[in-house]
Amino acid sequence: CESITGLTLPSTVNSIGIYAFSDCASLTSFSIPSGVPKVPEGCFAGCESLVIATIPDSVSEIGERAFYNCYKLSMTSIPASVRFIGDYAYYGCSELITAAVPSGVTNIGSWTFGHCASLQTISIGGNTEFIAPYAFYGCAGLENVHFGGTYAKWDSLALMDDNEALNNATLHTSDYGTIVGHSSCGDNVTWILDGNGNLMIKGSGNMYDYDSETVNDELIIVEAYVLRSRCSCPQSVFALGHLIAYATNTQQDC
Repeated sequence: CESITGLTLPSTVNSIGIYAFSDCASLTSFSIPSGVPKVPEGCFAGCESLVIATIPDSVSEIGERAFYNCYKLSMTSIPASVRFIGDYAYYGCSELITAAVPSGVTNIGSWTFGHCASLQTISIGGNTEFIAPYAFYGCAGLENVHFGGTYAKWDSLALMDDNEALNNATLHTSDYGTIVGHSSCGDNVTWILDGNGNLMIKGSGNMYDYDSETVNDELIIVEAYVLRSRCSCPQSVFALGHLIAYATNTQQDC
């Protein structure tokens, strides 16, 4: 099928076989008929000219290597009906700029978006619990991660090794919006600096004397003078050299 540039399937088609259109090197666009329940394994693998792939709401599964090495794929919408995305599904889609993982997907598999070098923005549903190793490996252009859940949910998410692109990008969550930097600053205590310059401390227990983090080549310093005894809040907190908060609800025996 190397010479096929376009293909239309009748609406009566309700399933597609594995590797059905793999290596159709001249295929530029494809619309999966409504009623097809999944994009099977390797369905468009090696379709190096494929630019647009339209997936209907009937699809609940995108199989392994479904769009593997579709180098020119720049437009694809993963419908909200999808519950599973297989390993290597979008591997090597080097011209893909944006992608959205629906809220029904709980696990993002290994190498799912590996080497999507032009990927700038990824939206991840708030029900995601696990991101496998190398899921976003080689996504050097990733700038923004929009997470549909809270920061606490993101912080508890099982983010496996070799997904530095996610950590290096700017995080956006449903409760804090844009997050410039975030890290731990004590025993069960974390700090979050949002895009408006607001520093928020969350948790309980003693804060460290000093904690620093480099974000986007700028040094963000969280400096706290920790109270002794039973106190769980700092007297003062400094960020970027400026006093952000002063605690007035200190305990009497501090």
